[in-house]
Amino acid sequence: MEVYTVKQVADMLQINPETIRRWIRDKKLVAVKDSRKDGNVITQESLNSFLKTMPKYAGFVGGIAGLGVASPLGLPLLAGSLVGAIVNKSNDNIDNSFVLSEDLERYLKTELELHEKNVKIKEKNIEQIKIEIEAEKMKIDEINKLIERKNKSDKEDKSNGAK
Repeated sequence: MEVYTVKQVADMLQINPETIRRWIRDKKLVAVKDSRKDGNVITQESLNSFLKTMPKYAGFVGGIAGLGVASPLGLPLLAGSLVGAIVNKSNDNIDNSFVLSEDLERYLKTELELHEKNVKIKEKNIEQIKIEIEAEKMKIDEINKLIERKNKSDKEDKSNGAK
């Protein structure tokens, strides 16, 4: 069973470790405290369950090809080592390099799906934000019109009172 420290999870999600600690305190994320010195550890299963409930981080569920690597750095590191293994093995055993190349292709396809899904989620979020911005702009326009009417009315009252 794969386990992660608070810092590792924070690095994977590219957020502050205190955010992870807050989720643990709020009982949103299940963690086990192995010792006072080492702090909390989070299982892969617990992390995946939690991430499924967080739309912002849904793309990280399962990590990279189920390897528990969700960091953007995971792609070049893992792909590079797989390619290196293919090159090194190609001299020794063609069958091993074929298996590794299948692993690489499977990994890359999984990565591609993950990033395509993330793009769709972010595009949907952008559309929602655009709708919210337009609603705010309409409110701004309405308030400006009310201010203009009030100022116009105040000027008319002053001119009527001066007569």
